[in-house]
Amino acid sequence: MSHLIIDDGNYQEAVAEMTQRQRDMEQLGQAGCLLRRIPYGQIPHVPKATEVIKLIPREEWPGLIAEGKGTWLYDLTRGKLKPHDQGRTNYCWAHGSVRAEEVTRVFEGQTPLILSAESVAVPLTGGRNRGGYPEEALHQMRNYGACEQSLWPLNDRNEKNANRSWAQNAKLHRVIRWADVQGFDMQMTCALKRRAVPIGLGWWSHLVCQLDPIHYGGTDFGVGCDNSWGPDYGDNGYFELHERRGTADLGAFVILSDSFSN
Repeated sequence: MSHLIIDDGNYQEAVAEMTQRQRDMEQLGQAGCLLRRIPYGQIPHVPKATEVIKLIPREEWPGLIAEGKGTWLYDLTRGKLKPHDQGRTNYCWAHGSVRAEEVTRVFEGQTPLILSAESVAVPLTGGRNRGGYPEEALHQMRNYGACEQSLWPLNDRNEKNANRSWAQNAKLHRVIRWADVQGFDMQMTCALKRRAVPIGLGWWSHLVCQLDPIHYGGTDFGVGCDNSWGPDYGDNGYFELHERRGTADLGAFVILSDSFSN
């Protein structure tokens, strides 16, 4: 485990690691974790975050981050949620999205649960090992939910191997309310309000779950995130992205309060 910070000086290492993962996928006849994006504000029936969340000015960020030390989502979820591991699948878009639901449950005082990314991705892909996009996961999570991980074997793309009760269980964990997020200022506002945000990153062709606001000093900011590459990545799956590398350009959304069907 290590304290990993990705910035303009070392991001090529992350790209190289993703490239190797994609080569592995290409050997299986698959490639690409994030296929495309729907432009901000174009997801049907989903409000813009600016319509429901008041933006926090940058000048207030340093003080709020200092005041909140020890109370951020990383602090609240450590020891309660194990890291996701997408294995040799292209399902980061599902893993990062269900991670946001898991984290939001903990923040809202609900019982911690690890949810199945496969129960979101496989019904959409038919079991194909293809990439996706955040709003695709949103559609599935809104209409059908995500079942508990114990009911669907990890990284198993065959629905027949899941417990018969998975679909019924998934209905208990539907996301009801969310908003479309654009721009780093809104990402940081969500982080300061302790709201997890799945963020799609074009430079990485990857989606991770943003958790926390980070202040490196002066006007230098970033975000702490959970990856879906297992416990050996960063600090048990957790790492940091400087602002330029952490600004979503392939879609992002925030799960709002009172958002679950159970």
